[in-house]
Amino acid sequence: MPAAKRLVVEMSESQHQAIKAKALLRGISMRDYVLEKLNDDSLNNEYDMEDVTSSIVEALREVGNYKNGKQELHSARDVLSSLND
Repeated sequence: MPAAKRLVVEMSESQHQAIKAKALLRGISMRDYVLEKLNDDSLNNEYDMEDVTSSIVEALREVGNYKNGKQELHSARDVLSSLND
């Protein structure tokens, strides 16, 4: 098993107490509470991963076509803005 990594996050006393209280109400450790929130579906669904993947594939196809002289290359801003459409 790989060695565990440590993450230190600075926060205000009130933020720390809020996390501590929420974890206590759930009957879990602060660590488990934070990890649970990181794995929360609402965070993971900010972008539909299928859309993101297809946008990346399309961008790579455009780069390949540009290298072969088949099309003009779009800016990264243009490609990334298409994710929000």
